This record gives sequence, C-alpha cells and structure tokens, in this order.
Amino acid sequence: MEALATVEDIHADIPADAGTEATEDQHQGFSSGPSDPSVLTAYADHVACSVWTGEERPELKLSSHGRKVHSLGRPVPAIEGLIVGIGRSPLIACSVDIGDRGLLSTFVERWHRETSSFHLPVGELTITLDDVSSLLHFPVIGDLHTFEPLHVDDAIQMLVDLLMVSPESARAEIVQCCGLYVRLQWIRDIYQRRCQTGHWTAAARAYLLHLLGCTLFANKSATNVNVVYLEALRDLNMTERYAWGVAALVHMYDQLNDASMSHSRQLGGYITLLQCWIYERFPSVAESTADQDFDEASPHACRWIIETKKTVKSIRTLSYRERLDPLRIPDEVCDDIAERLERHLSLGVVTPGSSTHEVIEECLRLTRSVTQDHLVYVRCRRRRHTDQA
Repeated sequence: MEALATVEDIHADIPADAGTEATEDQHQGFSSGPSDPSVLTAYADHVACSVWTGEERPELKLSSHGRKVHSLGRPVPAIEGLIVGIGRSPLIACSVDIGDRGLLSTFVERWHRETSSFHLPVGELTITLDDVSSLLHFPVIGDLHTFEPLHVDDAIQMLVDLLMVSPESARAEIVQCCGLYVRLQWIRDIYQRRCQTGHWTAAARAYLLHLLGCTLFANKSATNVNVVYLEALRDLNMTERYAWGVAALVHMYDQLNDASMSHSRQLGGYITLLQCWIYERFPSVAESTADQDFDEASPHACRWIIETKKTVKSIRTLSYRERLDPLRIPDEVCDDIAERLERHLSLGVVTPGSSTHEVIEECLRLTRSVTQDHLVYVRCRRRRHTDQA
C-alpha cells in the first residue's frame, strides 16, 4: 500500500564555503559533518546542518490526534464487531494523547531521507515492518492498495455513495477544505447521523475514515483527512486483506523526510508509532518505564502508552541530545553478537563463499574489532585499560 502524498526529493546545491578544502583524494564536504556530499544530497537544507551552525529551530509541532480518537470513543455495539473483524481495533487503544516534542525533535534531527534511517552514535537504525507488526499488531503482509489521484467530481461522488451525504453537502465540505479533504469534525457528525438512522455500513466507513485520519494517515493540517482513503473502505470485507502496516510505515517515512528539513516546523504521521518505537528501543534515552501490568497479547505499544500520560513538556531537545550523543554499544554486546555469529557459522547453515556468508564473516570481524585489512579497533573499555597500564 502506498501513502498518497509523497515529498519530492530536494537536490540542494552545496555552498562553496560550506565544506573543507578539497584535495585530489578528498571530496568537498561540511565542517564537522558529512565529508562526501554526494551521499547526503539534501544535507545543505537538513536541520542537522543548521544545528551545527548554531541556528536552532523551535521544537516541532506534533500533529497528534490521540485525544480526537478517545473523544469519539469505541464504536457503537452495532458496528464494533465489524471494526474488530477487519483488524483496526488496535488503533483505538494505541493512541498517544500528548507527544514528547523534545524527544521526537531530537530523533528527527538525525533522520536522513537518502538512507531512510536515523544516523545515531551506534550506527544507522530505522523503523522496520517487524517493529510495526510487534508494536501495533498491524498486518504487514497482504494486498497493497494504490490510491490513485481523484478528480473533485470523483471525490464528491465517493462521499455520496459511501457516506450517504448529499452532493451539495459533499461539495461544500471540499470547497471549505480547499482541496480533496474533509474535516475530522465533519466526519464525526456524519458518523453520529448514520448511527441515528441505523445505516451501519456507512457509519462504519465514517468511523474508520476518522480513525485513519487521526492515526495512520495523520497530516500536518491537524484538522482534516484526504478523501482518497475512503476508497479503501468501499468494500469492508476486503479491508482486512490490506497490508495496513506497510501503509503506516511509508506515510511515517514521508513525514520524517519532510520534518528533517530545516524549514519544516511540524511533524505529521502516526506519532504513536514513532514515539513508542523510541521508548521500545531507547528506554534509557527517553527515561521511559514500561507498564508492568501490560498484557503480552496486546500490541507492544500499549506497554508504553501509560508513559505518555506523564508530563513531558519540561524536557527540551537539548537535554535529549545530551543523552543521545554519548550512546554507544557496550563491549559486552559486541561479544554476545560475535558468539552468536560464530555459532551460526559453525552449524554450516550458510554456504561458504556465498554473499551471506561473507557478510557474516565481515560482521564477525567488526564485532571482534578487526577490520578487513586486519587492523585492530581499540574499543572504549579496552582503551581505558591501556591508558591505565
């Protein structure tokens, strides 16, 4: 499944005075930044470049709609079974009310669109489909729905057919939103009306469209949702077959791409996915504590939802930077990884000479602190021992 709105690649020219003096064997790069500008082509416009030069930007405004999800509440009993049956019920429970602006802004500063990953002291990391599956219990295998661009008349007709509104009402709403969007408040009103009249299929579509607009496909408007997503709800029996987890991840990547540019002031997408991923992977940085009463059968994100109810506004971006910058992989972890790699090779599962075998051997050399040319890396703990000797 593809997210509808994609951000066009930005290919910025590198200023002549932004890099170090180029030599015959050295690319012109950025002071204290990337030495090869051909890799991170948008770095000149990246927020990290601004941070290096002391041009701080305000913490990102977060388009989090958790409160809207909770204010609408669970679906009425007549359609609750339908919502559960198509697998969207985790969205109701897994919604952050208040996003941690300082924490998310700090991680966005380290996101690069060219690699679709966070560039951290411990290496490049990213949110994977496996993370989406475990954190949210969303399907990552299934049909992919391609959202084709709509003409305004097609959007109006879709609203008429699927939500049972009048053509005049649909057109007025699209005109008010200045595009192929409808307001979340308007959808809530439609949902209530369809419930009152007993049109349960239309009520279910309205409820799901509101849920998607507040979670997976949240945009920076903070007030509306694109009508095109209603197409995926035309046949509710087909909805459960879609790989919604793929759509959520693609949309989150797009929002991170946009927010990582220095001119951006806002982050859209499913804030719950990003914030709970950070809590799961970096609990020491976020100083987060999992819910001890967490039900293991529930999505892992639920174990961190209680954390978001604490006051997080007092922790600023600078404080999170100070926690994240010294982050390193302990030597004990490298030793554990090396032992597992050696055990895997000794079992003969991977064919010697294959590309996979070569990758494992290279990773084993790195974890043992030996490069391909047999130079030895001295890790921090061992360096301290050497200095003391």
